[in-house]
Amino acid sequence: MNGRSFGGLNAVNFRKIAPNGFGDPHNSYPHAMTWFNDRLYVTTTRDNLVILKMRSPFEIPLEFWPVPLPQDLWDLDLRAQIWRHDPADGSWEKVHTSPMTTGPGGVEVPLSIAYRTIGAFQGRSDRAPALYVPTFAPSMLGVGSVLLRSEDGVAFSEVSGPGPGVEGQSFRSFRTMVPFKGRLFTAPTMGVERGKPNIAGAAVVLASDDPASGSWEVANEIDFGDPGNLSVFEMVVHGEHLYASTLNVQTGLQIWKTDGEGRPPFRWTRVVTHGAWRGKLNEAAVTMLPFKGSLFVGAAIQNGGYDRIHKIGPAAPELIRINPDDSWDLIVGDARTTPDGLKVPLSGMGPGFNNPFAGYFWQMCEHDGWLYLGTFDSFVFLEYALIPDTPEWPKNLLKMSSLDALLRRCAGFDLWRSADGVRWAPVSRNGFNNRFNYGVRTMCSTPRGLYVGATNPFGPDVAVRHEGGWQYEPNPAGGLEVWLGSAMAMSEVPEAREPLPLAGDTVPHLGELSLDEAVGGGGEPEITDLDEAADRWIDHLYGESGYRGFGYWREDVRSANAACRALVEEMASLIPSGAGSILEIATDTGESAQALIERRSADAVTGVRFDRPQTAACRRLLPRVRFKRGRWPRLPFRRGVFDHVICIDVPGRRGDRLRALREMHRVLKPGGGLVIADMLSADPLPPTGEVRPGDTADAPPAYEAVLRAAGFEDARALDRSFECWTSFRKHSTRFFLMRLLAGLMDLELYRRIISRLPGGEGAIDGYVLATARRPPTTPGAGAPPGRKRS
Repeated sequence: MNGRSFGGLNAVNFRKIAPNGFGDPHNSYPHAMTWFNDRLYVTTTRDNLVILKMRSPFEIPLEFWPVPLPQDLWDLDLRAQIWRHDPADGSWEKVHTSPMTTGPGGVEVPLSIAYRTIGAFQGRSDRAPALYVPTFAPSMLGVGSVLLRSEDGVAFSEVSGPGPGVEGQSFRSFRTMVPFKGRLFTAPTMGVERGKPNIAGAAVVLASDDPASGSWEVANEIDFGDPGNLSVFEMVVHGEHLYASTLNVQTGLQIWKTDGEGRPPFRWTRVVTHGAWRGKLNEAAVTMLPFKGSLFVGAAIQNGGYDRIHKIGPAAPELIRINPDDSWDLIVGDARTTPDGLKVPLSGMGPGFNNPFAGYFWQMCEHDGWLYLGTFDSFVFLEYALIPDTPEWPKNLLKMSSLDALLRRCAGFDLWRSADGVRWAPVSRNGFNNRFNYGVRTMCSTPRGLYVGATNPFGPDVAVRHEGGWQYEPNPAGGLEVWLGSAMAMSEVPEAREPLPLAGDTVPHLGELSLDEAVGGGGEPEITDLDEAADRWIDHLYGESGYRGFGYWREDVRSANAACRALVEEMASLIPSGAGSILEIATDTGESAQALIERRSADAVTGVRFDRPQTAACRRLLPRVRFKRGRWPRLPFRRGVFDHVICIDVPGRRGDRLRALREMHRVLKPGGGLVIADMLSADPLPPTGEVRPGDTADAPPAYEAVLRAAGFEDARALDRSFECWTSFRKHSTRFFLMRLLAGLMDLELYRRIISRLPGGEGAIDGYVLATARRPPTTPGAGAPPGRKRS
């Protein structure tokens, strides 16, 4: 391995190793990946947007189709391919192209137009593990899929169909294939009937201990006893069980598990039903992956988050966690009451990580101790949308001065990472700087790094709008891409984070407030300077109060300024009444000190700020309180002055946490107490001795260790991530998103505002509220470890 990256991989750790569809932009989808004999194998599907337009059973309302269409679909070379990458020399080799076969009327068509899954398995008659890959048969053939096999990864031969069918049925396509307890399991996701993508007509699991011989058995009760289950969409092994998810357009997905013991059909147990009680908006589990002892499930609507055939959606996807006892938690999604109790998103984020353009959580992968999740994102299609048929909120985006700039910044897949499956940070929000990379279709963790396959069907030519109308032009950014992420690598094209306004509630779920109510009548400031305008909007968020913190979002709190006041009250409650002198350290203009002196006398409180304007504002607001200006992280006081120190949101924002804590230790009297609220960030890597939330999913013990390293004792830290920074992020971004969609600001100003909020656009890993005490030693005897006495 390249060594563990404490902060996980960022965009700068990825480099593009296969551009433009391996040199052929007709290659659109890297449909599957696997690591076999120290090589990476990637399968392709070609010209997907052409197939979508010419064979789709539903109409997509676009003003102009993004790619040119042939007179006849079969004028294109649609033969699926398999490519092999040798990481030793960086080379790519096309090892297989689907053969042609004769269809009705003598038309020559590919045997396979896609290879949707590929994997290694050793059956009873296999001398060693071999590659197996089922074909995707064109509908006009009227026949089912066949299974290809290769011992060396170069020569592929037909060995069987992945099953004899069920009650006379045969199947065109298989999406998933999983080895489990000596058998290879697979499931069909499409019947031979045209016009029903992802619908097999039977939710059936097939199993074989010798797929090379063509011997397959049905491994479950058909449809799991529920005719509403139309397909098995995804399968994965977790612990001692095989899990299978169904596509159900009536009541929502179901997830079943079996231990695979005995002879098939096996006994299965239902774990999740009714789309995790979101119903049809969670039609299927598109991706499932074990991580840190639990099973993570990406639930969504088929066909990119909008099932036009069954009139379901559009809606963004959810992330669900199934625990070892079969209970489940909502990680990303819509809060709701269920028969299992109230479920709220533990990440604090709504569907799609608050991205209304996210259609799927398309692929997950564990690499180097981190969980990575990639999306399908439809934002790029706004360029071609029929504006009269577009909902009101995208219309406001389309009316902005530069749609092209908007697309560059916001279109393209999202790639996220998490150390614990709950707290997430973005790796890329714009398809690695390519708007046409609309999805992460596959990922593969290898000893060489994390491979990411980007779906891009916008080539070789793409539609471009000119004053005289649309015309097709060569697209240098078209065709699938493969990227390699490594902790030791640095991309030649570092990505600037260019987030869509997505950190609050998603747009389809803003209906609980009318636009007028949400906007509250606030007008747009006159923009003479972008930073000044952003600060004026942030003042508006805090009710012109001067606060600049995350706050403490109790159930009764409804505004940012009230939340900040609640945090001061919470911290002050940890100091005994009448407990002597207090040093208050914050980043506001005196409001925290004002809330503090309402519980203590003004004579007991001293404040310190590290910016000249803040210090001056504090002195104007509270002339009776002594405020001094420090030079971070130094405090302008002698040793052993204060009985207590309250510090709010400062160390994590400014860095040098350990030095700052030692300064707070220095100015405390022996036995004096510290109360601190602090945000944790693992990106960039903190200096030696700092908290590294990426080292552990449990940040409080790590923070307590840093407090002890600074010389404190009786250290106790509590995780207050949900009550503070996640709740603040949800509220604040909803606040500004509503004003963006109302046309009160443009995207450039919106992004500047988000970057200047507490935490900015950085990867925040958590938030703690901690207390500690300086040991009750005589003055001068309590210097922290490693520091000389002064």
